[in-house]
Amino acid sequence: MINKKLVTSVSLAALLVLPLIVSAVVIPAAPGGNLTVVTALDLVLGFMWIIFVAAFFIFLFIASFFFLSAQGEPEGIAKARQALIWAVVSLVIAIVSFSIPKIITTLFQGA
Repeated sequence: MINKKLVTSVSLAALLVLPLIVSAVVIPAAPGGNLTVVTALDLVLGFMWIIFVAAFFIFLFIASFFFLSAQGEPEGIAKARQALIWAVVSLVIAIVSFSIPKIITTLFQGA
């Protein structure tokens, strides 16, 4: 009987204090308050850069696996060489595509 009263009174006290605790939270600003189109694009490009670099290393790993599994056969080495070339080409395209926005902003802003 005493345990039941104790549990009930502690639960009631917690329920009565909870709104006071929640009302003490201060939210500094609305989410995305400083978000502009340029900052959003920068965030997306930064995320895509990480994906492109990860894909490059995956392709590089696959090309190295092709080299190791070729065992000196000319067809296997040619396949591995093509995979390596395409991995490097994809990295070059990624670097060029990520440098284009900086070049454009430099041209239009003049500095």
